[in-house]
Amino acid sequence: MRPEDEQALVSSLSAKYPIFAESTIRRWVANESAKYGSAAIQTYIPMLVGRAVDATLKELARTDGTTIDALTLSPEPDLSSSRI
Repeated sequence: MRPEDEQALVSSLSAKYPIFAESTIRRWVANESAKYGSAAIQTYIPMLVGRAVDATLKELARTDGTTIDALTLSPEPDLSSSRI
C-alpha cells in the first residue's frame, strides 16, 4: 500500500476510534497491509485493509465496553444541575 494511502487510512481510523493510540492503529494497518504485499493488483488494498482494521477496532472497542455510537454521538452529560 502506498504511504499516502496508509497515512490517510490511519488518520481516518484514528478520528473514528479516538480511544486507540494512533501508533496502535498504524500497527494494525501495517500488519493487515503486509498480507497483500505481493498482490498483483494493488488498487483495492486500502479498502480491504480499512475494512479489516475497522472491524478489528470495532470489536476491540465493543469488548472494552465502549461503542462507536457512544464515542461519536453522545455529548458529555450536564451534571451541573444534578441533585445528590
